[in-house]
Amino acid sequence: PSLLPSPAEQMDSWKVDFYNGCRAFFAVRERFAKYQPLVRAEYEKRGYVEVDDDFLTRRAHLRAYNDVLRAKAMKYVAHLVDTGELLVAGRSPRRID
Repeated sequence: PSLLPSPAEQMDSWKVDFYNGCRAFFAVRERFAKYQPLVRAEYEKRGYVEVDDDFLTRRAHLRAYNDVLRAKAMKYVAHLVDTGELLVAGRSPRRID
């Protein structure tokens, strides 16, 4: 998917953060798809996989960044539900007069 906000959406910081998070998620998935076969092959060959401190540091940073993005996404979803822009099954939309 494109995952680039339209000019109108670029004015909404919530949407820009959401698009950034989605792009980051897809980038990580693509890298993982390339990395996983290498790890599996090393594990099958040696019975273990060696990782260095840099790998562990990067993983910790990525997990922390993922937590931040997830929290922002959840706040944005809550915002959409509260404003009635997103309908959730089992909940009736709020009337805004």
